[in-house]
Amino acid sequence: MERRLSGALRSAGRLTLPEQQESPARRRLIYVDMAYSLRIVRDRHHEDFWHARHSGGYFPIVWGVHPIADVPDRELRRRTRVAKFSTNQLVIEGTSQSLPLPRWLLPLNFLVSQVRLMAWLVKHAKRRGVSAVFVNDPLYSGLFGLILARLLSVPLIAFVPAQFDELYEATGALGNPAIFRTRKVEQAVMRSVFSRADMVFAAAESVAQLASKYGARPEAIARLSHGKYLARCHFVDPSARTPPRAVLSKFGIPEASNYLICVGRQTAVKHPKDALGAMKLVIDARADVVGIMAGDGDLSASLKEDARMLGIESKVAFPGLIDQASLALILPHCVTLSPLTGMALIEASLAGSPVVAYDRDWQAEFVKDGRSGFVVPFGDWRAMGEKALEILKNPALRRRFSSAARRQALEFVDLEGNRALEHAALDSMFDRWMRKAVRR
Repeated sequence: MERRLSGALRSAGRLTLPEQQESPARRRLIYVDMAYSLRIVRDRHHEDFWHARHSGGYFPIVWGVHPIADVPDRELRRRTRVAKFSTNQLVIEGTSQSLPLPRWLLPLNFLVSQVRLMAWLVKHAKRRGVSAVFVNDPLYSGLFGLILARLLSVPLIAFVPAQFDELYEATGALGNPAIFRTRKVEQAVMRSVFSRADMVFAAAESVAQLASKYGARPEAIARLSHGKYLARCHFVDPSARTPPRAVLSKFGIPEASNYLICVGRQTAVKHPKDALGAMKLVIDARADVVGIMAGDGDLSASLKEDARMLGIESKVAFPGLIDQASLALILPHCVTLSPLTGMALIEASLAGSPVVAYDRDWQAEFVKDGRSGFVVPFGDWRAMGEKALEILKNPALRRRFSSAARRQALEFVDLEGNRALEHAALDSMFDRWMRKAVRR
């Protein structure tokens, strides 16, 4: 493993310590990610998501570190896996079970595995030099990245993907339940990460408020769109996209005049059962509608059983994960139901798909009620279904929402403008870091 890592790192270029940096071309980033593995990114054709880690060239070399990639891959493995994603980006995938121990010793196995990964990351990063550590959430990624950043004496950048307090209040679900078993521990970790982060990347006011609540300094919070992570296929004008007949057939989705779609993880925090209830209301009112529940998760089986019990199993498709290129072809023909959605909310709007969303997390900031879609009270799935029905009954309203949704999404993403803002925020962060280092 040591030889493989050393060779891969050498092929990615010689790195220098932050104190020696003279040119932006020498900046290197460690990106800690719990959400995706290399296999998942390849399967979804979501490579643009990882190319965005370079921040528009600000960090020429990136090491993507996935502390427990064996979990999303559902694959038992004992060794860290090192691969090259691109010429300038390595993927270093750790494991939660590096020792052949019985299941009841999993906590010990996990701890040993993570300490081992941390130790050789520090060894190789110190030898070659790393400029900063980026974490894609303030929970386990945040804790792992915080320790790594402090051991390397480099700045920590934290991304806030969700309003975790609201999620807990609504569902009682923790962000990383398998790792942090209690709410107090989760809050303590967020407080440690946010209060020590040198930059917090927040796409909406609600998540910026979460960071502030847990100790993020005002000067460290950067309000930036996360549109840079979107696959480029979503930026194509909806009118120029290929008709989706072949894609619908590929995923076993029946042809229909109208579609309702819900895209996201099928787990309790995303409220997919509410979307299914709204679909039932619409399908009962109109025979020309088919529902699409795109995604998978621990609720997938029970959702299919719910559809059977509701008598709509023949009118709702469960295609599982849909790759980005296929999703981009389907979305322009759908009305999107969003109990709680991440980037798929932006993808839907770029496709001109009118959205009916819960007033939850950042959604009410993004969807302009009555102008680009509808926002309904959180938990009111009947209102969600009724508003979707209103859109389907009024073609002029649907066209107006479609046009406004795409226009608003393009303004929100604003790739060039946000790249300039991001580079300025990173420059400011490094300036603060160096001033602090001089004082020390």
